[in-house]
Amino acid sequence: VVKVRNTCTIEDCDGVVESGIPRGPVTVRRLLELQKAGAKIYVVSPSPGCTALPFPKVASNPDRAENLKAVRALEPGEKLFIYVSDNADEHHAYAADFCFMHPKDFR
Repeated sequence: VVKVRNTCTIEDCDGVVESGIPRGPVTVRRLLELQKAGAKIYVVSPSPGCTALPFPKVASNPDRAENLKAVRALEPGEKLFIYVSDNADEHHAYAADFCFMHPKDFR
């Protein structure tokens, strides 16, 4: 078992978060709980379903991998980066040196 103090969770929105279009299984309440426990939450989707989320947005580049890399640059001390998405876009996560997680596996 490896205990990681600092975790950075990156969210796609549509099909992932409950406010997405379509709605996803991840609740804002759960993300806020994780944030309170020390996780850093960023949104990398430009979707209108993400605009009301209370987390920083890093979605200025149309290339999702570049947005993930921008988040990594914002958090140089972090050891674990997780990209949660339902788009089968693991390649973006891996290109930015992130772990990938499907929202159905998010707890």
